[in-house]
Amino acid sequence: SAAQKYKLMEAQMKNLNALAKQQRATFNSLKDQLSSGAGDTDKLATRTANASNQLNKTVAQAERLKAQMATLRGEIALQESSWTGVSQRLTNFSNGVSKTGSSLLSFGTNATFFTAPIVAGLAKATQELVKFQDTMVKTKNLLVTSGESVASATAGVNEMQKQGEALSNKYGISQNQIAKGYQELVKRGYSSKQALGAMTSEVQASVASGDDYNDVLKVTSQTMEGFGLTVDKSGRAIQNVNLMTKNTKDTTNALAYTADTTATDFNSIGIAMSYVSSTAHQAGFGLNETAAALGVLSNNGLEAEKAGTGLRKVINSLTSPTGTAVKALASINLKTSAFLDKKGNLKSMAQIFGMLNSHMKGLSDTQKADIFHSIFGTTGQQAAMMLAKDSSRLRELS
Repeated sequence: SAAQKYKLMEAQMKNLNALAKQQRATFNSLKDQLSSGAGDTDKLATRTANASNQLNKTVAQAERLKAQMATLRGEIALQESSWTGVSQRLTNFSNGVSKTGSSLLSFGTNATFFTAPIVAGLAKATQELVKFQDTMVKTKNLLVTSGESVASATAGVNEMQKQGEALSNKYGISQNQIAKGYQELVKRGYSSKQALGAMTSEVQASVASGDDYNDVLKVTSQTMEGFGLTVDKSGRAIQNVNLMTKNTKDTTNALAYTADTTATDFNSIGIAMSYVSSTAHQAGFGLNETAAALGVLSNNGLEAEKAGTGLRKVINSLTSPTGTAVKALASINLKTSAFLDKKGNLKSMAQIFGMLNSHMKGLSDTQKADIFHSIFGTTGQQAAMMLAKDSSRLRELS
């Protein structure tokens, strides 16, 4: 009879419920192992995919049975109180099935109860998860290879996973992108603590400036390295996360400020910095005034590589003036000592080019060009003339 058939279906539904519960526990266990990065990630990914498919099939079977029972209910009269109980139990299980289905992370294409777009979305999410875990495992190996202990590298990577998830949720950058960012920093020689200290400011700068995350990370890290902001006074890598966070934030703020207030952008100033940062740091010039000088050059049409190489030549000419440069300075009543402070260090760029600008007043453009060429050479002449002409703006930006 219909009533007997309905009770049989109820028994089948209970069995499916128990099976789905067991399969879901297996799936969650494998997913956690995969997330931890322990063991062979390829094998774990395959096992997790299989467990997901099995669970999907069970839930799909339960959904089909649920539809059949709904049809059968229309054919029989539910008059006895026992039938009301059966119906209620079915409803409770159906709710449970819906919750189970909504929490699945599908690894395969056999989840027949999902619509195609959902399956595609889950598959993509799964691929990202596998890539994320693979990247973090490789990052841990790189840290160990670079000298960190296994315990330190493991702890660091675990913190990266937590921080990466939090940053992804807050700022909308994919965890996989952030994971690649950690790996890029480690490849550049960062320790796990340095990478952890740098990442938040890197992500925030990308969001605030609207520039590509990868560009911001590359520009910031190479600029910090150029100005010695990743090491302490003795040249050892900074291991204090808070200090690393501060240095990274200061760097991103300086670069972003110049990009916002001059004609340059984050990527262009990064290219320029790759040519001049180390030279500027060795000469005693700070990050802020170097960025300001690049901004002034950008306002005058000198960008990226040309700005970086031009400013580098300018700085080299100031630190090691030629005989010709000394004679050219004498012609405008200046000595190289005028560019030095009481301790023998170079004065700020704004001061130096302010002096040059004031001592050339009354000269023709041709005379100025000859003097700048004699002091800074062909490569640095154009940049030096621009900095002298806009020395007041250089002071403002510094």
